[in-house]
Amino acid sequence: QEYSNSTYSNFSEASRAFLTMTMRPWLANFEQQIKNALLVVSPVPGIRYQVEFDSADLLRATPGERFATYERGIKSGVMCPNEAREREGLSPRDGGDEFSQAWKQEVKISEGEKPE
Repeated sequence: QEYSNSTYSNFSEASRAFLTMTMRPWLANFEQQIKNALLVVSPVPGIRYQVEFDSADLLRATPGERFATYERGIKSGVMCPNEAREREGLSPRDGGDEFSQAWKQEVKISEGEKPE
């Protein structure tokens, strides 16, 4: 396919399609072959071994998209700031392991005021 006149968005979508339609079936096949050939049943009940290729780097978003995702994750309490820093290859900072409580905050309305 010709990409000389394509935009970042077009190229990004083409990359996602390549991963989904071409690479993913091969990766799933490799995962299954590795499971069958190398993994044994765990002697400890309830423990399962798993093989999965991490293709997240192949779908890496733009910095703006990544930081917007981190911001939503931190504000909703799904991840802490140090987890976002780790994903970006940055060192942790003091207090960065605290989870946001923004989703638990309440807004008090004085008597006589109407909520908007």
